[in-house]
Amino acid sequence: MSGDSAVLLAFFRTLEAECIPYCVVGDVAGLPRIPANDIDIVCAAEHQDRIGAAIHVLAERFGGQVAQVLQHESNAFYRVLYLPDGLYLKLDVCSDYVVAARRLLTAAWLLEGRRKVGGRAFFTCAPEREFAYYLMKKISKGYAADAALRHLGALFDEAPAPCRAVLTATWAADEAAGIERAVLARDWQLVKPSIGELRRQMTARHPRVPSAFFAEARRVAARVLQPSGFTIAVLGPDGSGKSTLLDALQERLAPLGRGVARFHLKPPLTATARAAAAPVDNPHGRAPRGLFLSTLKLGYFAVVYTAGWLSTVWLLRRRSHVVLFDRYYHDILADPLRYRNGAPAWTVRFFARFVPRPDLFLILDASPNTVRARKAEVSAAESERQHAAYRALAHEIPGAHLVDANAAAEIVAGAGERLVVQAMAQRLSERGFRGQH
Repeated sequence: MSGDSAVLLAFFRTLEAECIPYCVVGDVAGLPRIPANDIDIVCAAEHQDRIGAAIHVLAERFGGQVAQVLQHESNAFYRVLYLPDGLYLKLDVCSDYVVAARRLLTAAWLLEGRRKVGGRAFFTCAPEREFAYYLMKKISKGYAADAALRHLGALFDEAPAPCRAVLTATWAADEAAGIERAVLARDWQLVKPSIGELRRQMTARHPRVPSAFFAEARRVAARVLQPSGFTIAVLGPDGSGKSTLLDALQERLAPLGRGVARFHLKPPLTATARAAAAPVDNPHGRAPRGLFLSTLKLGYFAVVYTAGWLSTVWLLRRRSHVVLFDRYYHDILADPLRYRNGAPAWTVRFFARFVPRPDLFLILDASPNTVRARKAEVSAAESERQHAAYRALAHEIPGAHLVDANAAAEIVAGAGERLVVQAMAQRLSERGFRGQH
């Protein structure tokens, strides 16, 4: 048995030992090995907190951490468990299937007739019930990949009469027949033109549930007040490996949110200006500005950072994105000549009070010899000065972490990833996430 299989098996055994009825929905091929995608689980609403607590216990047992909890529907929670070997276990746990405050399927109906088949160590839904749930999710999203269509087709082939009954109970005869043709042909294009009408019919027979409406309003308010996105600034001298680390983090941190955005130095004012800036040649080649112009520039930075944060980063954080910065305002304290800053450090610190602060600073600590081996144009004296300045900055910025950048790129990336996971797990703990809220 592989190590990642042991994690999921332990989780399923815990649910059974705790007498928590559940079923796994979706394509279960390969389970209990940890898949690249998320695992959908249905349970009764009264068991959501208990499953959330069980996931945290599972993390502690296997030396991992729960790094992210996204409440993407009023009764659906997406949790990400990070394991020591760099694997991410993503569990999407829901109860009733609710769309736009309309309860389309109840958890009790989905759980009825659950089963273990083929010697599996976990429960799955009855085929027609999983067919209903999976199909409604795809129609709600407006898209189904080839693998999803194959799975729907396999469910229909297993129980054609019950699956057909689901179609005719939910959609008019023509639409039901069209969906059946698309599923049997494994061709989403057959229903794509009528998605709007399929959604309308799917929800029309289900009245809005007031309690679901208010629960959704609470969820949206929580996302505004406590956004689940996370911002990280990577600082360090030229040659310390910032770009290499950011490339790795952009890939490694993808499971922790709905997307990863990357900016250079400051947040953009518009969503169309997201590309990272090109490297600056000879950043120390120009003389510093005078005191007056330098102070104006710092004030300009404070305004631009705040405006860019409000127009772009705030929305990305609310939409559960990981946001990476290659350098940030505080870089001026360690390398003022790069920014032609002639104002004293206390002025830089004063304007820093008005600059939105990322959730985490990673400051690369590369020895002067390492930096000069990568960037020969940097003088020995300047390398020594920057090395000391960035180390001092790491102690000055609350929550900043030094990352040993002398090691191989893979080791540095792993260290950076673990620091991000630890910071996100700590934030969840401070917010009181154990089960739901």
